Amino acid sequence: MAEQTDWDNITRLAARRKNNSKDDVKFVISSEKDFLWSKNIIEEYRLDSVAAILLSPVEFLFAPSILAELIMKHRLHAKMQLQLCRLLWPQTDRGI
Repeated sequence: MAEQTDWDNITRLAARRKNNSKDDVKFVISSEKDFLWSKNIIEEYRLDSVAAILLSPVEFLFAPSILAELIMKHRLHAKMQLQLCRLLWPQTDRGI
């Protein structure tokens, strides 16, 4: 997915922040490798200075408890967010 990322959005976020915009940047995490990649991007681009950072574990692939431990261990300025659509409508695969 990284190759599909529009990295210019980071500049746009910074400009919006100057106008008091409250944006979120969400990373969906399926492994510790994903977490470390996300952590690197957050730190490299100082994303936590322009947006609230949300990390969401992929259901059945990455345990929320492990993600929470990694966030605390690395002292990452991020909030963990469970995929509410998966909790509220577990029988629906897509399109929520």
